[in-house]
Amino acid sequence: MDFAYEIVLTKEIVEKCEDEVARQLFDIPYSNFRDLHIPLIMLKTEIWQSGTAIKYLMELREKGYIDNSDYNLW
Repeated sequence: MDFAYEIVLTKEIVEKCEDEVARQLFDIPYSNFRDLHIPLIMLKTEIWQSGTAIKYLMELREKGYIDNSDYNLW
């Protein structure tokens, strides 16, 4: 998985769509970081076995999102 991505925002978009720009620059990268951090924490606290963490990451990679209820999260 790649932690870096490129986004090109024109001056017009930055000036007229502040909420969308903020989402693209902050919300999406932070959400991706959290999604990738969850299996590490669950393994560290011995809540999950490695198979569950691998399944979670494979599903995240395939779908781009995770249904938290499938993994008893939140």
